[in-house]
Amino acid sequence: LRTRQPVPLHSPRLAAANADEPAGDCKVDLIMSKGLPRNVKQCLAKSHDSALLAVETYNKPAVTFKTGAFVVLMVIAWTALFHAYFFRKRVKPFLRDKKNPRRYATADGDYVYWDLGRCLSEYYESDTQNPIRKNLEFFIPLRNRIEHKSLPEIDADVFAECQAMLLNYDRVVEKEFGAVYCLRESLSFSLQMFPTADSLGEAVKANRDALNVKKFIDDYRSALSTDVMNSGQYSFKAFLMQVASHQAADALPIQFIRYDNLSDHEKRNVDRIGGLVKFRDRAVSGKDLKIPS
Repeated sequence: LRTRQPVPLHSPRLAAANADEPAGDCKVDLIMSKGLPRNVKQCLAKSHDSALLAVETYNKPAVTFKTGAFVVLMVIAWTALFHAYFFRKRVKPFLRDKKNPRRYATADGDYVYWDLGRCLSEYYESDTQNPIRKNLEFFIPLRNRIEHKSLPEIDADVFAECQAMLLNYDRVVEKEFGAVYCLRESLSFSLQMFPTADSLGEAVKANRDALNVKKFIDDYRSALSTDVMNSGQYSFKAFLMQVASHQAADALPIQFIRYDNLSDHEKRNVDRIGGLVKFRDRAVSGKDLKIPS
């Protein structure tokens, strides 16, 4: 997973360098800077740290609980981000007491905060088909299904949604609080190995715990509209292609080109690349039997 983009001129690293300050402390200084209420700062700091932990955990080679840990931490990051947004708008993201709606509900002496689902309803309101919202609504029930199970088999199957969840996080952070709070200024492109081609469908045969998870994933995707399913904000799909050289010697070695921003002609060319290699399994008779000589 990665969020790296070309470094903009308004970069915390560049700002720190111009001010003769240590670049490593720049992000923390920005989050805890003046100008925002204390509760907003705390929610932003919690959200930022949780998102960084999610990416760090996912990209560790020895970790097998990748998707589970990533989803749990990113749900925390998104929830805290929305809480920061509502606090800044002077809206208290607390549940009302059912017996006395004029009061806020409490548990163990503290207010009961809105969960991510309630935050999405309040933030997007009637925009039920927003691809960012649909992406997050995919992960809420998925988290409940996988947080107490070890299912590394689903990593490849939901990678595109995980990547979109991360890129969308930066997109909303920039929209609501500015680019200086974005994760992309702290992360670089991770080194990659080519994953195996084992599918979740094959994994179900060996791990029955994955059966319900696979059914949920298939049912959720099949219910999506074509526009949402094809949106990069719901599911980020990419081709990682090796090239001999770049046009300029100082060009970034890896660059993102957003599919959603391409022209129709450019999209057709990209779709042609995707059609060059397609794997298809066909049922055959006498599988695993030896052919007589």
